[in-house]
Amino acid sequence: MRNGEGAEAIHAPSAADLDRMYGAPSAQAGQQAPQQPYGYNGPQNAPQNQYGYQPQQGYEQPNYAAGDLSVQGNQGDRMVMGDVLNKMTIMLGLIVASGAVAWFLVMNSVRNAMAGMGFGALGGSVFAMVGIAALAAFVIALVNQFKRVTSPTLSVIYAVLEGFVLGAISAIAEVAYPGIALQAVLGTVLVFAVTLGLFRSGKYRTSPRMTRIVMVAAIAYLAFSLVNLGLVLIAGTSMRTGLFGMAIGLFAVLLATYFLVMDFEFIQNAISQGAPKQVAWTCAFGLTLTLVWIYIEILRLLMIIREMVDR
Repeated sequence: MRNGEGAEAIHAPSAADLDRMYGAPSAQAGQQAPQQPYGYNGPQNAPQNQYGYQPQQGYEQPNYAAGDLSVQGNQGDRMVMGDVLNKMTIMLGLIVASGAVAWFLVMNSVRNAMAGMGFGALGGSVFAMVGIAALAAFVIALVNQFKRVTSPTLSVIYAVLEGFVLGAISAIAEVAYPGIALQAVLGTVLVFAVTLGLFRSGKYRTSPRMTRIVMVAAIAYLAFSLVNLGLVLIAGTSMRTGLFGMAIGLFAVLLATYFLVMDFEFIQNAISQGAPKQVAWTCAFGLTLTLVWIYIEILRLLMIIREMVDR
């Protein structure tokens, strides 16, 4: 649903699976249990540390702070920031490349229609492909988030499909409001940079209480988006117009920035705990989902503003 109404509120970076991926057993005597990634929940009624981690029993817990990686392997198996950046580069590169193909196909179809030639068979098939790609990307996103280990293959396929959808949506918006696609890209970069800056400065952090509030708000936003999607499909009208639509858009972007901070904290904790390299795909996939959400929300918000200005 990230590709349409209500899709943007589905997001989480699969933090709870770190334990099962490389083991997070109880500490030996004299050793301190490592911090667990944000959002981790273990068995009920088990002893917890200050981060809510509930250790498993029956395994020997390495002391990550002391560099003990006996359970995980050697030093080269640990994830570093470069691993996350490499995976992000792959996914964003595929999104841009696939989006460029969709952009060209949609623009070509629109030019033919404006020239009186109609959309033709290719134009009709392009829009059908966009719908199929949107549904497939949504399903793959759900499957990949609930897998015990994030699949690199599914992540790559998602990036290709999502890129095609975003390219088509951006091209349609560009035809109606020239220059809006670039504005949405710049807006996404700005939101990302500001959020990262606030996170690095320590001024924007998550908390258990705030996370519960945000999750409730995200569910409410999802419900609203589903209702609005139903109105669009059935009645051909949308509640996301005018000042109310702007307010909803700003609210959604603000929600997305909190999820962005959750992504940052997940990456930071995974690196500090010596997570294995494959966790970089989990980090990159979560960040990609959030950035896609932010881009769609900003694009929609700009369309509302441009529509109000053009009246």
